Amino acid sequence: MRMRFRLSFPVVMAAAGCSGLLGIEQPYLVSPDGGQIEGGVEGAAGPDGGAGADGPMGTDSSMGTDSGAGTDGGIGTDGSNGDSGPSETGTMDSGVVDSGMSDGAPCSKADAGTANREWAQWPMPNSAVEVEAGAPNLEWYMNNGDGTVTDNVTGLMWQYAPAPGGGNYTQPNAIAYCAGLMLASHCDWRLPTYIELLSIVDFGQDSPAINDTYFPNSNGYFWSSTAFVGGISGNGWVIDFGNGGDHFHTTGTPNSVRCVR
Repeated sequence: MRMRFRLSFPVVMAAAGCSGLLGIEQPYLVSPDGGQIEGGVEGAAGPDGGAGADGPMGTDSSMGTDSGAGTDGGIGTDGSNGDSGPSETGTMDSGVVDSGMSDGAPCSKADAGTANREWAQWPMPNSAVEVEAGAPNLEWYMNNGDGTVTDNVTGLMWQYAPAPGGGNYTQPNAIAYCAGLMLASHCDWRLPTYIELLSIVDFGQDSPAINDTYFPNSNGYFWSSTAFVGGISGNGWVIDFGNGGDHFHTTGTPNSVRCVR
């Protein structure tokens, strides 16, 4: 009992002092476990709990949740998706070539990569006659049924039929035609390089020197995009699919065109 009285005495005095300030008529005692003996006065001590109004300050921590609302900035991440969107899907740009669209119709583009197309990045196909003589890589084409042919040896996709209009394309016209071609839901067509065009020559035959089951109407000169660099400016390489030979023509010479991708 003596121990209990000593522990509660300062609190009694403090309570009595506070009660005078608060207009409370009766002091109260505090039990050893911190409880109040007279419950009616307990509510009066509540103003100390008014420091518990610091608890609403705790709502400042809920203000911290406002910083959580800063995760709405995460919605800004959608904005970053918006940035990546045009480059990946091409649906948020001008709606023409850069955005993966051609004439309003959706199309796909292959990854151009960093390969130099002027050099063969694949095995060169060979005709059946050449393979019988010991050459590797028998030519192997697939008609996709949509105006395109896939070379399964090189992985290149070709335009099945030559460009309309016959052999009436200068090299600049040929480049522009292929760049604007929308075929089989693809819009990344281009004029082939010299080595790409040479890869579909069938040296086992002539007139035409090409597999005309997969590449019809090909007996003649076809433009490549490769410039002739033999000291004569203003010339480009062509392939003659009549006999499989290569030549150079001035870029203004009209020839036939078959695009690739």
